[in-house]
Amino acid sequence: MRALVLFPGLSCVTAGAHDAHGHSAAPLEARLLQSPIPTSDEQAVAAQPVYDRLCAGCHGTDGKARTPIAAKLPVRPTNLSEYLMESMRDEEIFWVITNGAAAHVGNVSFVHSAGEGQIMPPFGGVLDETQRWQLVQYVRRLRAYMHDGSIRTLDEVVKHYSSGGRTIKAGPNSGVGSENPNQSEFVKPFDPSSRDKADILAFLGSLTDRTVLADRSLSNPFTPASQPAPKENRSQ
Repeated sequence: MRALVLFPGLSCVTAGAHDAHGHSAAPLEARLLQSPIPTSDEQAVAAQPVYDRLCAGCHGTDGKARTPIAAKLPVRPTNLSEYLMESMRDEEIFWVITNGAAAHVGNVSFVHSAGEGQIMPPFGGVLDETQRWQLVQYVRRLRAYMHDGSIRTLDEVVKHYSSGGRTIKAGPNSGVGSENPNQSEFVKPFDPSSRDKADILAFLGSLTDRTVLADRSLSNPFTPASQPAPKENRSQ
């Protein structure tokens, strides 16, 4: 028998609450969904107030899920800034935002007041279709780049390298990177044309094959579910 733990009124959008933990809550047919809006900075920026209101409580403004609310949950909300989010397609993120997600740990079901088995509420009735697709784009922007996770988009990564070094305006590391005397001689500024920049971004975007990342047949073979059953002891 599965025990139930109720979290009344918990309002946390976990876009892929458990998807980026290694398995997707979205059904295969979710991949057939299509966004009616273009991908652009404007669309992502439009979703920030929605994210701050409905998502940041659990995921944090930086997407890293290091918040007081997240610390109290039985299953940690997805870190939206880490590489595991690449295993999710935009359509799957949209589906989870729309329909919510459930969590099960052992024989315990963690429940949201929206319904049995729900640890995050569905937002299909709260946000219209455009708002949900905009939120998908904003979540994508939370993916961090560089070794310290300090750059949010590939566009900013290209700007960083083309400038010959990052300019930090405040803090202990403030300064103009291109003027740093310790900078490698191989790091030099360059001025790509708009076509060159688009080609670079397209190439970088092609380096992640989300189909492979989401293929369960290529997942960890040593999970308990896939381990062989113990042999029967026939000794007398």
